Amino acid sequence: MKTGITFVLFAIALLTAGSMMLASPGHAYTGRPSDPRQAKVWIQNTPLGVQVQNVPRVEVSGVPTVTLSAGTVVQARLVRQLWEYRVITISSAQDGASALVTAGADGWEATGVQWQPNTSAASLLLKRPR
Repeated sequence: MKTGITFVLFAIALLTAGSMMLASPGHAYTGRPSDPRQAKVWIQNTPLGVQVQNVPRVEVSGVPTVTLSAGTVVQARLVRQLWEYRVITISSAQDGASALVTAGADGWEATGVQWQPNTSAASLLLKRPR
């Protein structure tokens, strides 16, 4: 008799736990644990208040300072940045670091690499502001 009651209580517990897993909010049952589910993301943008305060002036050598009086309105214009592009090819016999240091001194920045098929060379895409 005790084993029968234990079995019934165990079966009820299993059924309750199984139904709770299936009915859990936010998760659609897909049949298998490894199946992907729909991604749900909530993004809330809140405006940030900006307040200009009188901050003590700190002198930094080589950096110009800008001082605005209270109530000054600064107008800004959004302008799209124009870029200049260049491709350099570096073979395995060349020192890639020295080529990039030389280009970097001229304001170039590496943005991509493409390995050349059947060779041991790489093409680097560089960009810099116009």
